[in-house]
Amino acid sequence: MSESIDYKPGLVEVLATIVLFILWTIPASFIDKPNILILGIPILWLYYILVSITTSIVITLLYIQWERGLRV
Repeated sequence: MSESIDYKPGLVEVLATIVLFILWTIPASFIDKPNILILGIPILWLYYILVSITTSIVITLLYIQWERGLRV
């Protein structure tokens, strides 16, 4: 049987989640310009590649913080 963990997110986790949600949802309508290329990649694709990498790093850092028991 699994053990239940009583966990309430801290301010940093909540703010990180809100910022990541905004980064993933809002800008798509503003930067959907298929004719603009950066390094041969459409700007919207490049944006989502960078947001994906940023999201992975933030989630990893939040997990490490949680594993070490650090609360902010």
